[in-house]
Amino acid sequence: MKSLTCNEIDTIAKHLHSYGTDKKVANCELVLNNKGKPWAISGGQCRVYKVVQKNGSVKALRFWNTILQEAEERCSAISSYLSSCPSSYFLSFEYLNNAFRYNGESFPVILMDWSPAVSLKKYIKNNLHNKNNLKRLQEEFVALTSFLHAHKISHGDMHHDNIRVNPNGSLVLIDYDSLYVPPLQGYNDNCNGYSGYQHPIARTHNVKLSPKADYFSELIIYLSIEALIEEPSLWNKYSIEDNDQSFLLSINDFINLKSSPIFKELNGKTERISNLLKILVYYLQFKKIDDLLPFYEVPNILGIPQLIKIKNESVFCIECGNKFTSDDDLYCIICGCKRV
Repeated sequence: MKSLTCNEIDTIAKHLHSYGTDKKVANCELVLNNKGKPWAISGGQCRVYKVVQKNGSVKALRFWNTILQEAEERCSAISSYLSSCPSSYFLSFEYLNNAFRYNGESFPVILMDWSPAVSLKKYIKNNLHNKNNLKRLQEEFVALTSFLHAHKISHGDMHHDNIRVNPNGSLVLIDYDSLYVPPLQGYNDNCNGYSGYQHPIARTHNVKLSPKADYFSELIIYLSIEALIEEPSLWNKYSIEDNDQSFLLSINDFINLKSSPIFKELNGKTERISNLLKILVYYLQFKKIDDLLPFYEVPNILGIPQLIKIKNESVFCIECGNKFTSDDDLYCIICGCKRV
């Protein structure tokens, strides 16, 4: 199956009735932006359009410009596993194998729920001087990471565009091409992620999907939000909005961390920021993703004060990920593991 260019995908999207071979695709209508053009965004391996179905449901229609190996197997495993631990962090989606034909070939798409949420950077920009909202954002982010860890899930490409913030402040993840769920153990990792969110050595050398793929990204995101809470002027000083591949720190900062301008500016600003930087220094010593721990567990190793308290840390079973429904539950009803 050959790759498609963005122009070819645009052509197909504009004529879904003609190219669509699956009714769920052929019956969709493109949503236009205020300039009269199709509402679309591009990612590393895909292009997404906002569409409306005949029943009025608004969906996101996701085309691949490069088809991933085992795409159908992966999507099926992800969908099945997420159904077993439902949450608002993920959007419902459907893999349509023979969705449309182009130049004599059949191609798949993903049809998923549409989310009105804005990107992480846009939300932060809109709330740059609202410390309470940014602190709440941190709390929501920690809750998200706690859920992922409890269920042994990793997004694999966690960055400002793939983390979305709903109007009520809750978070949702998009783009599941690099997602890891336990049934995908042993599958190849085809994603290096945005350079400013990834360990400069461990991620590029990683071969297989890993439940720990997000640990470095999680620290970078939490640290960046913490820095902006204390010093909003960093947003303009380091042109955060214009950095496509990074947030506050870049891969060059990771490679020469202690000599980088941002490290020198942040270190010593507050005790919390200094301790987060100590964790970053600690992370950069490793060469394998699977040697990392969640950033909020590292203070125990480094002998520094705890940075955050994980809310409801015993809500999920540490063995099977089942959610405890009551504070009085001492044993998991699924696997019998004792609650910690």
